[in-house]
Amino acid sequence: MFSSLLPRHFVPLTLGLTCFITGCVQFHPKPLSAERGTAALTERSLNDPGLRDLLHAQRRKVGGAWGFDQLVVGALYFNPELSESRSKLAVAVARKITVGERAKPDDFIRARGCNPY
Repeated sequence: MFSSLLPRHFVPLTLGLTCFITGCVQFHPKPLSAERGTAALTERSLNDPGLRDLLHAQRRKVGGAWGFDQLVVGALYFNPELSESRSKLAVAVARKITVGERAKPDDFIRARGCNPY
């Protein structure tokens, strides 16, 4: 009954499209280092200078007992997804700066294999 409501080519087309999309996904293995992961975790501390600067910039109390607000800021500061986002932002800013630069005319001439002198 349900198949009579669907167009005749809908199911094969959907299955074909699903197989095509999932076939395009690639896995790129990256080696994991237990020592590097352990070192990165042990370096995290509430006494981190970057975290202290962030708390000062937000005019939050630094020192003494940590309250909920300070702990939330610390959790966000050490969140690995935010670290990845910061890296992507830095790459985007660098690309924007690079794209905005103007090439020197003699670089263009030299790239063509000509000697301008």
